[in-house]
Amino acid sequence: MEKIDYRKMGMEIKIRRLRADISQSDLAKQIGVSQSHLCNVENGRLSPSLRLLLSLRKLLGCTIDELLIGTDTESKGNRCDTGFRAYAPKWCLQQQRNRHDRSAF
Repeated sequence: MEKIDYRKMGMEIKIRRLRADISQSDLAKQIGVSQSHLCNVENGRLSPSLRLLLSLRKLLGCTIDELLIGTDTESKGNRCDTGFRAYAPKWCLQQQRNRHDRSAF
């Protein structure tokens, strides 16, 4: 059985949300969770419930498989990385770099 990479799954959710031009706050309201809960799911700190995955699937127009394992990720290289950079605001990328720099210590 394949282990689920929650960080990769969260990045897939974030990429799809950004492509759909939906704010984190708006998506959280639509699926019935707090913005901080959705943020934790997108960052891989929390695993989403089945109910949450079903709601995300419907709102983001994809399958649960695509959310869980990102079916195109392997065929398009590191799609999570390039996809995120293409759709993320500059301040978000700077935060990601800062977190990465701090984790090196």
